Amino acid sequence: MALSIDTGSVVLAVRRGYAQSFPELGERVSLEMFLPVHPGRVKARCLTVRAKVVRLTEMSDGSRQIGLSFRKASFKDVADGVIRKQRKGAKVAINGWEM
Repeated sequence: MALSIDTGSVVLAVRRGYAQSFPELGERVSLEMFLPVHPGRVKARCLTVRAKVVRLTEMSDGSRQIGLSFRKASFKDVADGVIRKQRKGAKVAINGWEM
């Protein structure tokens, strides 16, 4: 769940047991977030960023907050049934973390 989204950063909350592993501090990640559909908008939107992990916080309930910093965000319309396509030549993270 996104706790906050700014023009150059996002803070995510990941519940305990939701992910097998987490990105490390300083690691770069690709992130796609599907934004809620508003009544006046025909299609859902997707925010796509390439970000760097700048903060990891372990919470008392076992969940984690992950702070990400990015320079350029891209908003795209989400077509029916679209599944993320991996870019040609993209590398899969060694720890297999994906959200």
